Amino acid sequence: MSSSELIDRDVVLTTTCLCKTYETSRGSRIELLRGLSFKVRLGECVVLVGRNGSGKSTLLRIIAGLESPTSGFVRLNPSSLDVAYLAQGVGEYAGRDLTVCEQVNLGRLRQAQVDAPRWSLSGPRAHLRAANLVRRLGMGIEHMLDEFVRNLSGGQMQAVMLASIIGATPPALILLDEHSSALDQVARDAIADLLQDCLTSRATSLVMVTHDQELLRRMPAKVIELCLPLYSFQGTGEQFPKEASLDA
Repeated sequence: MSSSELIDRDVVLTTTCLCKTYETSRGSRIELLRGLSFKVRLGECVVLVGRNGSGKSTLLRIIAGLESPTSGFVRLNPSSLDVAYLAQGVGEYAGRDLTVCEQVNLGRLRQAQVDAPRWSLSGPRAHLRAANLVRRLGMGIEHMLDEFVRNLSGGQMQAVMLASIIGATPPALILLDEHSSALDQVARDAIADLLQDCLTSRATSLVMVTHDQELLRRMPAKVIELCLPLYSFQGTGEQFPKEASLDA
């Protein structure tokens, strides 16, 4: 086996010449991700930054298979790769009549059965699993396992949904869209530690959108800055200029 074949086995995600074109109400065209190509390897973190409208969320949705590019392609290795995606606006998930314990045990969203038997989600063993996961998030909500998710604050919802996605066994590829936007610094640090543990095991890779410059400098990551209409700057978190604007 050649060295190039060995290297390819280490790549879990490849995007090649991605482009997404939108038609505006005035008939003009907006081109995002024009020619964007990058790879994500086992245990690697890739951070997407850029101004609003630069295509960060669109890119995550394309990788997750929820949206199709106008041109280019996404390749997962293997094609059955275990992928979890947490979108912005966790409130859209809060309408479900689930408790914190049930939501955490429901597991990663793509595998969820909304009508799963309640006894399998909220028994004594389920409470123990949920408590252990929630405790690692540093939110201090272990006592709220029987509270409905819809009654939590925005930051608490974010933490619970992240725990639901990661679970006891993290997926091979995690896609996060502003997962810490509603969290305080203590919770951000705890979640950063949890994600770092997932990466250290080299069983999980991460692609995330963030405007959190502190997180960007704290976690070893490859940074891709998306701009309109072209993408630019690819480097590491340490190289990302402190004066660079990560406008909300």
